[in-house]
Amino acid sequence: MRTDMDDLFGGQIDIDYFEKFWQLYPRKVAKQEARKAWQRRINDERTVATAMSALRVHIKALEWTSPHKQRFIPHPSTWINQERWKDEVRELPPLFTSKAEKAIADAREILHGGDSL
Repeated sequence: MRTDMDDLFGGQIDIDYFEKFWQLYPRKVAKQEARKAWQRRINDERTVATAMSALRVHIKALEWTSPHKQRFIPHPSTWINQERWKDEVRELPPLFTSKAEKAIADAREILHGGDSL
């Protein structure tokens, strides 16, 4: 039986979620601090799914893709400790977004009744 987590991680439900987060996160600093934060803050499947979906949006966000703003990407432990997956994100204009990003946004709207994360 497939789960939402299977879909989120491409059918590899048994992977270490933190390692997947680390692979995706664009700023590779203080891995051990990030792992500790992950263990404290991200401790259930729903939070994993929410944080990972938001991370995928943040990665493509205007603030993280602009070369002159990349230095402002928070350390991964900061992103986790401050629950930054709940931040509003300025997404790229629609012609630059993928179908997957639209599906994530649609799912978030359904799950949260239209509220932004």
